[in-house]
Amino acid sequence: MADRNDVTGAERNKMADEHTDKTHESHKLNETGKADGTGKSGKQPRESHKTFQGLKPLPVPKSFPGIPSLKDGSISKATVVTTAVTAVVALLIGALVGYGMRNPVDSSEYKAISGQLADAQNSLTTTKDQLDTTKDKLKDEQTHSEELEEDNDTLNSQVTSLTTERDKLNETIKQLTPNVNPGSNPIEILDIKDMGAEYGFRELEFTVKSNVAAILTSVSIQFQIVDGNGNISRSDSAGAYSVVLNPGKTTVATTFTEDRGYGKGSKIVPVKWTYRVQNGSYTDGDYGEGVKTGEIK
Repeated sequence: MADRNDVTGAERNKMADEHTDKTHESHKLNETGKADGTGKSGKQPRESHKTFQGLKPLPVPKSFPGIPSLKDGSISKATVVTTAVTAVVALLIGALVGYGMRNPVDSSEYKAISGQLADAQNSLTTTKDQLDTTKDKLKDEQTHSEELEEDNDTLNSQVTSLTTERDKLNETIKQLTPNVNPGSNPIEILDIKDMGAEYGFRELEFTVKSNVAAILTSVSIQFQIVDGNGNISRSDSAGAYSVVLNPGKTTVATTFTEDRGYGKGSKIVPVKWTYRVQNGSYTDGDYGEGVKTGEIK
């Protein structure tokens, strides 16, 4: 009985040794697969393995608390190896679970950046709202500006029309209002022309303006021809008869005076005016020194 038990223990020890050798070979294959990324089986390593490539493999302890040492020969090698592998796996699972339970959302840096992102998003939303409001205001102002431009064009057109009408009215007023000059002579001399001599007579024309506030029917001008020495060569008169001369209007008084060979440079000097109002009497008066004069050609 003792011999059978000894044989059985030897066989068990042999089996444990073979199992341990296979386990070491399996570990070597896994280490080779990690090195080239494939292993002999051709399978790709799991992604979770890549995460821990930098970690040192945990050493297999020679003894564990509560487990008798191999020296006393009371426990087989297979039992020890199985227990060790189980402990290592448990440690690895605990490490993986602990690593997986780490949540980056709970980090202070993540929370700070998340807060900044939320503030930026709020600022962006507010800015977009302000931009939309500004665009709406700009659109309204542009519409209002276009309306003002149309109103301005209409007003400019009205101003042009009213200006034209005003000018016409002013012209009408000028025609209706006597263009009289109270400070001037009632019969004002505007121009004197020597029209030349023919058949012993010289034609003279006096353009006169009425500064009388009544309609005149006749106007006459008495004048003298004075030579270069101041001597009077001839006295005569020119007239406009049977006329209707309104206040401020002009007419031409004409005469054919005897040509006595007046010297060139002799002056024609008006000396007296006479007019007759419509259905009225005659009025006369003298010209002063500042009267306009003419010249014989």
